Amino acid sequence: MKYLLTSAALILSQTATAQTSNEFLQDFLTDFAVGKDLSHFYVEQPQFIFGKHILTPSSSVEANGVMHDIREKLIAAQYLKSRVLSSKTLVNIDSYSLVTVALSRIKVDGSELDKICSTYGVIRQDNDYKIISWQPSNSNAAGDCKSL
Repeated sequence: MKYLLTSAALILSQTATAQTSNEFLQDFLTDFAVGKDLSHFYVEQPQFIFGKHILTPSSSVEANGVMHDIREKLIAAQYLKSRVLSSKTLVNIDSYSLVTVALSRIKVDGSELDKICSTYGVIRQDNDYKIISWQPSNSNAAGDCKSL
């Protein structure tokens, strides 16, 4: 009986502390804003989809380099951080989620740099999530993500 109660308590505590894909993406965006290493957020060979062009970094370390370059360009435009306006899980299949996030990118002076949508393919592995794909796109006139 003690074994069953201990096992149940352990399972419930792990479930209670389990991160959602949306929380994982918020952590990713926070780390991106401050320039932390992002390689642990990616699977090996994630896909970055830019319209008709697909970039497949050879490793999660290379993916981090791509994001570092993007961040440097944003910093040149006075980027400070991203604020999540909304997020929507479009698909949940087994351990895979497709999540669209509408962002407002904020400048160092507090004004808005721009609005952008990002769609992430996220996979749950054990007790951790990893990004397998990222597709940035423009938001609609209301600042929301376009329907897929």
